Amino acid sequence: MDAVDRETFDRLVDDGLERVPQGLLDMLDNVVIVTEDEHPDEPDLLGLYEGIPLTERDFYAGALPDRISIYRLPLCAMCETREELVEEVAITVVHEIAHHFGIDDDRLPEWGWACGISPCSASARPALGPLPPAGSANPSTWPAG
Repeated sequence: MDAVDRETFDRLVDDGLERVPQGLLDMLDNVVIVTEDEHPDEPDLLGLYEGIPLTERDFYAGALPDRISIYRLPLCAMCETREELVEEVAITVVHEIAHHFGIDDDRLPEWGWACGISPCSASARPALGPLPPAGSANPSTWPAG
């Protein structure tokens, strides 16, 4: 499908965030979520987490925020319909937030949120799992890594 404009894409990312259980959103710590057209070195990337996962933080004072980037052009390119784009954006948002919580690509299939290869790219369509209803995820029930 043709790429949606940046304003529309930003709203789709916001919609994806609304599908993340509030308990998980409340646990986000020092992270910013941005939208960009594409990664400068890897144009097929759908999203990217850059930072120190919560599970690896010891002394963490004064650190710059972690960054989650969601890439508009490759997401639009892989989707044929607006409905697919909405779903793929939500999956990518959840996928990158999972990395903030220390969940690596090897563990994401346990929840149905993984891409076929790492990092998540347009060349590997995600294995679509059901989106959790708001408030349903409880981090204490996450499988041990």
